[in-house]
Amino acid sequence: MERRRCCTAWIWTRPLRPGRYVTFLLRKRLPLGTLAVAPATALLDFFATRVSGSHFRLKPQGPAEDLTTATMLENLPAFAGRLSLRPDYDRQSLGWLVEEAARKKSHGNFRKALVRNEKGEILGWYLYYVCPGGISQVLQLNANKHTVEAVLQHLFYHAWKEGSLAVRGRLVPRFLDEISANQCTIQRGSSWTLVHSRNTELLQAIDRGDAFLSRLEAEWWMRFLGG
Repeated sequence: MERRRCCTAWIWTRPLRPGRYVTFLLRKRLPLGTLAVAPATALLDFFATRVSGSHFRLKPQGPAEDLTTATMLENLPAFAGRLSLRPDYDRQSLGWLVEEAARKKSHGNFRKALVRNEKGEILGWYLYYVCPGGISQVLQLNANKHTVEAVLQHLFYHAWKEGSLAVRGRLVPRFLDEISANQCTIQRGSSWTLVHSRNTELLQAIDRGDAFLSRLEAEWWMRFLGG
């Protein structure tokens, strides 16, 4: 029996420059009023990101190492953990997918970073679109429960250095606690996913968050109406 199900995606947002982020959200409603508060928000952000003890002050991170498809393929099984449903990539299919995602410019400049600890051990990685002066969008963030906070901090710092006002990504249920603990807001997204299968176990795995699904595995990044 064929079954279809629509799943609304939940998203998280981490403000990096809180004053200008709020102004960015309000500018369509109050385009003239936001100009008047611009100097004040810039001053607010200056102190918010530099005062000791502030939630918006980020710890400097090491350089971002370029992530290769070979590294993704080798480490994906370990980072997918015990998830019942995960993508079955090979070098050609994953390479094509990443190359096509990098061609899209409507979201910003594509970046892919591998994160290691001081011993050189891989902690995880992230792929995202850098948007200076706007909201940078995460395409995929991969880690495990013990390393995801370090990967998040690396992402936030480098997005901040690039001039982003905030970072946004699709909520991964297994990382809910870590995302919430890192000053991220969580809300229902405007996009949705249509799941179609005759296999009820597959549908149930997606429903309970037991599936490896990121924006890379769906059509979100394609944005059929833009380049």
